[in-house]
Amino acid sequence: MPSSLRRDIVSAYLVTASRILAWITVTASISRAAGAFGFGLLALVNSTVGILEYAAIGLSPAIIRVTAEALEKMRDEGHESPADSQRAHPLVTAVYANGFAMALLTALLGGVFLAIFVAWFKTTPSNRDSGDVAFELVLMVGAATLIRMLGDAAGAVLQTRHQIFLDNLLLTMHEVIWSAGTVICLELLHWHWQRATGVPLLVGSILLLILRLIFSHRYGSGLFDRWWKFVQWDTLRRLLIFGGLVVAAQMADYLYAPTDYIIIGKLLNIQTLGNYAPAVLIDTGALTVSSALATVLLPRTALAHAAGEGKLVREYYLRGTIATFLLLLIAAPILWLAAPRIFQIWLGNPMPVTCAILPLMLIHTVVGGSSAVGRAILLAVGKVRPFTMAVLISGVANVVLSYSFVKFLHLGLRGIVLGTIVAVVGRCAIWMPWYVLKVLNESQEPNEPVL
Repeated sequence: MPSSLRRDIVSAYLVTASRILAWITVTASISRAAGAFGFGLLALVNSTVGILEYAAIGLSPAIIRVTAEALEKMRDEGHESPADSQRAHPLVTAVYANGFAMALLTALLGGVFLAIFVAWFKTTPSNRDSGDVAFELVLMVGAATLIRMLGDAAGAVLQTRHQIFLDNLLLTMHEVIWSAGTVICLELLHWHWQRATGVPLLVGSILLLILRLIFSHRYGSGLFDRWWKFVQWDTLRRLLIFGGLVVAAQMADYLYAPTDYIIIGKLLNIQTLGNYAPAVLIDTGALTVSSALATVLLPRTALAHAAGEGKLVREYYLRGTIATFLLLLIAAPILWLAAPRIFQIWLGNPMPVTCAILPLMLIHTVVGGSSAVGRAILLAVGKVRPFTMAVLISGVANVVLSYSFVKFLHLGLRGIVLGTIVAVVGRCAIWMPWYVLKVLNESQEPNEPVL
């Protein structure tokens, strides 16, 4: 494995670890300062305002893929690839310029949504009961989210310029500022808890945006060179369509755990819901094992595909999938064995019913998580439409199967988990390997337009 790839992978896991530790540190500090009320309010604000991030979640993959298309076009025209230099070809710079335009448009629309949401939230019982603390927290967390969204285009520039390690260091810095700043503001400056967590989050987001913009310009984005001259409707349209399809695929997540919660609430009971929720959080935490590697392979695969290195792309897929599968296969039994102790420390209860279904949950965690590399490969080579369709079909199948297993086969909570297993195995263990290998085998043929 090349040293640069190892370095990028290590930095990706550093980002993941810093995010987990930051959330643990901040929530622990808030719990000590404001009790269960503060913890619950922070979780509520993050989950509601976090919807804003869905608006920009497809922008970075879209910029990476369309940049790869520009490189393909340059190669076909006989131009030397600018991927390893600091100066970019006008075709590539144009992609970055349109990416910045999309980021600004997304942030503007997000700002309108945030203003409407904040105005409504100010009248809610949650805010009134908190004495406007919730309103202040929503405002700061929302503003920080919009600022991070503005930096997504610059982050994508760094990733396509072989600066994944640098971008990951900047993301890690953001998490450190948030967590360390919260502790300092609470313990040393004695700020009120919502400001102690909101202000460091804002400061970290602003610094992340500034540094991403500066470094992206250094590596050929043309940000400070009247980038708006390169904005073109055709490129904007392609970014919008590609990014929109990625967002649609991501929104399909609501067809899994959230709809399972609804089914449990309607067909079972609240106690069962309480037993299911901790298992979902364990599942979500385990999936970070594969997501970090996939984020590194997405831009690398796009650049390798643009350079016509089909063998390298295939190697990324096979080695990456095997690596994530083995990591999850090792992590799953460890989590299962440690779960009673984790739940005892975390919730004050060993949660025996949750632990009983956890092995089934971890089956689809291992299968689904090991497909993260396949997802990155498909997005990198431009196969976003088939991927999105597969995710949506699988999500609908999960809803139908889980409902049927509970309603007609009376399998209870196990039926919910079995429905997810069947849907995930169908998409991730059967369709994904077949389709990815099919695409890679056809990669030697002339590239067809992606959009």
